[in-house]
Amino acid sequence: MGARAMNLSVGFWLFLSAFLWPHGRPQTINAWVVGMLSVTFALAGLKQWPNARYANWVLGGWLIVSSFLLPGTRPLTAVNHVVFGAIMAALASLPRIGREPRTQA
Repeated sequence: MGARAMNLSVGFWLFLSAFLWPHGRPQTINAWVVGMLSVTFALAGLKQWPNARYANWVLGGWLIVSSFLLPGTRPLTAVNHVVFGAIMAALASLPRIGREPRTQA
């Protein structure tokens, strides 16, 4: 499974995790918005825009930082967001393997 497909899975998990246990309202919104955006950018990275992965790198960083900035963050939510934010950023840092780079015409 490639890094983009794995980031797709992380995005789905973030979206679902917003509803699986109690979060503070800001973190609930944060989790499902970041999850939806992550899925969108992972799909874009799989298809036409290989540089869309950098958006997931930013989202992963935001997820980590937001765990400490947003009010009402519960411990389980903070751990989930830090762990999956780090995974998302790490996966976004990996280049696409097994495909020839596009040439400019």
